[in-house]
Amino acid sequence: MNKVYLAFYRSDHENSRFMDRLISRVTNSVYSHVELVYDMAIDYHDGRCYSSSPRDGGVRSKHITFAKNRWDFVPIRTHLNQEQLHNFMSQHIGKKYDWLGALGVVVPWVPGSDHRWFCSEIVAEILGFDNPSSLSPGDLYNIFSSK
Repeated sequence: MNKVYLAFYRSDHENSRFMDRLISRVTNSVYSHVELVYDMAIDYHDGRCYSSSPRDGGVRSKHITFAKNRWDFVPIRTHLNQEQLHNFMSQHIGKKYDWLGALGVVVPWVPGSDHRWFCSEIVAEILGFDNPSSLSPGDLYNIFSSK
């Protein structure tokens, strides 16, 4: 089993953006974004992250240096290895962010896209969840922080 982390972005700090606060409000959570972190530094300072971000244009892999007091980290255990993660991401890197799909988390009759992803959806898909488009960052936090 490999140790992987989920990094949850907190929208309750003074420098958070309007959209982060809005996402948190409508999903009834302090979290507006989630990253899957495969190669985390011991001090939670930085790591190789996988997600979909509107700030970056959609699905991407990138190294993130985490701003203190803006992120919460939850270690998870998974059989996912780097090769599997690389293979999955290579099929989806560059796909656009799914704004309608993200809205579908709170308005279930709004359809998402088969060719776009939002953050918690792609992370839940990578981790093998059924119906990943129904999960918000806060939902994933609640699932994994209670284990």
